[in-house]
Amino acid sequence: MGGHFSRFLGRHLVCELHGISPGLLRDKELLRNILLRAAEASGSTVVGDYFYKFEGDMGVTGVVVVAESHLSIHTWPEYGYAAVDVFTCGTHTDPWRALELLRDELKPERVEVTEMTRGVLEQPQQLAERIGLLALGSQVDSRVAHPGVRHGLRGGAGAVLRED
Repeated sequence: MGGHFSRFLGRHLVCELHGISPGLLRDKELLRNILLRAAEASGSTVVGDYFYKFEGDMGVTGVVVVAESHLSIHTWPEYGYAAVDVFTCGTHTDPWRALELLRDELKPERVEVTEMTRGVLEQPQQLAERIGLLALGSQVDSRVAHPGVRHGLRGGAGAVLRED
């Protein structure tokens, strides 16, 4: 796993969770507990958290700050929807483990995930040349060829995109 991190500093999952029970999405303490456990599942070190419940039947917003970055959630119970970020740095963390715990606890019907590598240490030009996509001296358009973004969509029982 260490070689996987040699060209970037962290991984950031931007997650769209649909079809979640509205009651779960209104429960501040439950969501806090789930995110704290998700941070631990990722191998991160929790340094603090803050959660806020909006009035009435509205949702919750919260963040768990970890030494390696953060996990956050913003919920819309009226739509059965949660926006979740899981950003971890270091070779000892795995944001996908956090997402797996969130999926198991919240039981979304559908999950969409975009994974970004953060702190990419090579420019697209250097990466393309290193892996043989371009002959030396050719140019790559960085607006099109960013090496650190993958998108995924999977349906049913909260399946997630994962490439190992």
